[in-house]
Amino acid sequence: MVKLSRQRSFIPSFLLASFLCTISTFPSKANDSSAELSTGGLVFVKNPDVEMVSEDLFISTEQIRILYRFANKSDKDVTVYVAFPLPDLKMDLVDDVFVIPVDDPVNFVGFVTTVAGLQVHPSVEQRIFARDQDQTAALTSLGIPLSPYRSQDALDKASAPDKARLKRLGLVNEDGQPLWTLRTKFYWQQRFPPGRETVIEHRYKPSVGGAVAVSSSQMRQWLKNEFHRKYCVDEDFLRELAKDNRNYFFEQWVDYILTTGANWSGPIKQFRLVVDKGDPKNLVSFCGRNVKQVGPTQFEMTISDFTPKKDLAILFLRRQPPYDSGQGAAEPNRSDGAASLANTSCEGLWTQRNMIFKAAGYCFKTQRAIRKFGNAGCQYDDLLSVPLSETQRQAIDDITKFESAKRCQR
Repeated sequence: MVKLSRQRSFIPSFLLASFLCTISTFPSKANDSSAELSTGGLVFVKNPDVEMVSEDLFISTEQIRILYRFANKSDKDVTVYVAFPLPDLKMDLVDDVFVIPVDDPVNFVGFVTTVAGLQVHPSVEQRIFARDQDQTAALTSLGIPLSPYRSQDALDKASAPDKARLKRLGLVNEDGQPLWTLRTKFYWQQRFPPGRETVIEHRYKPSVGGAVAVSSSQMRQWLKNEFHRKYCVDEDFLRELAKDNRNYFFEQWVDYILTTGANWSGPIKQFRLVVDKGDPKNLVSFCGRNVKQVGPTQFEMTISDFTPKKDLAILFLRRQPPYDSGQGAAEPNRSDGAASLANTSCEGLWTQRNMIFKAAGYCFKTQRAIRKFGNAGCQYDDLLSVPLSETQRQAIDDITKFESAKRCQR
């Protein structure tokens, strides 16, 4: 999973003068992120006159939708800046497994927003940082794409003096691979008229973490480790999983930052969350209260006077029906797992590969793997003696090929 760096309160420098004429204060509180490649809602400049009447949040592995209703309690217009920060992108973070959902160097989550039903065309700011310094100019002067996932070809073609300079600035490592962090924010100025509600809606595609498919018994063992505590997996969930010993399960994760930008006046008067697991046969788990099933695939949580204290992490388990390999062997469909590998970082590939060995009972030797996975319940000291299925071996082979192609250090 990706560890996101702290996302800071935002206002573009060239708008500062006009902004200060509108709002006298600006929030200094940082917006902490959670452990996945998380996205969230809008970030507002703090204002005591604007309250959130309701927030209606829909989350699936395909789309996130949020509908806000705001009310201006004062007797005059209130105009503030609104920002939507995208997750930081960096290639060398520890424990990162994620997929960039949209093939766009700027809007890589497909963010779209409307106000009162009319689409807003926000401005965008992209900056790159290395060693806590803004180094955007250093890259743009060389014509190198700001996205670290689109920069390698240009970096390889750079001249020797330029490569040396990039290395001195901490922008690349010894092998010429990008080390910088890309920070992207959309923003616009929003007017809240007095005496009526302002409806703002936005949608985007989530970055969905995941792992290769494993058997029901392996998944049950997997879900008991510390990593899965944030999904509130309970005994009922494990019993439901135990009913299906024939299918394999493909694990997916979606994180949503609930606590970002809570700068309106008072709590959210009415908060509604709907989580859609996509298929009635799939399983879903997340931490919540008063959650009820409202359809074959949807679960609802409603809270009045809600002040978010924690972010939201959702676990989806997708059943992978077995297919006949020609010899009567049941193996899972690999297409979903393999399709994501091209956009997975080196650390993400390392994590996926070793998660397979962990589930199969391997006793790790390196401190890095022991810190990440632990050796509780391990059975096999010899890597070659680990009992892997043909599908698991094929998945490891797929991952290893991508590690080689990306020149990952193993």
